[in-house]
Amino acid sequence: HSLLIRLTAADYQQLEGRVVNPIVNAKQLMVEMSLSDRFFQVFTENVENNPRVESEQELEPCIGCMVKLANIKLQRRCGTVNAEQGCVNCYCRPMWCIMCLSKWFAARQKQDQPETWLSSRCPCPTCRSNFCILDVCLIPTVDGNT
Repeated sequence: HSLLIRLTAADYQQLEGRVVNPIVNAKQLMVEMSLSDRFFQVFTENVENNPRVESEQELEPCIGCMVKLANIKLQRRCGTVNAEQGCVNCYCRPMWCIMCLSKWFAARQKQDQPETWLSSRCPCPTCRSNFCILDVCLIPTVDGNT
């Protein structure tokens, strides 16, 4: 029996890393990642280097996709507090998953300058407090995963 599914390149890589049996790419297609998929991958890698934060609240589904649990808390950690357009504290409860927040972050950047995205800021999708990638913290789940 075979199963045919369509995935984005980022989802394909995640699936490939979790599945026990080999994944057969029937046509041996080269899976090329889109700019947004590549940004999500780099954004996630950078956020994984940030400290984790505990949430005292029960995590709810992400309000962006309603599929994954919200697993991100914005917590100011960078040193740009008093700089113009600098990062500020965000007091929102966790409401976003890392995929949706990375899409939000990328969409708020200068689209013709993707090389500057990681060093840029954007407003919190809920309260509009400015944050940068250093302020994005994963919340460990009950099973220890993020």
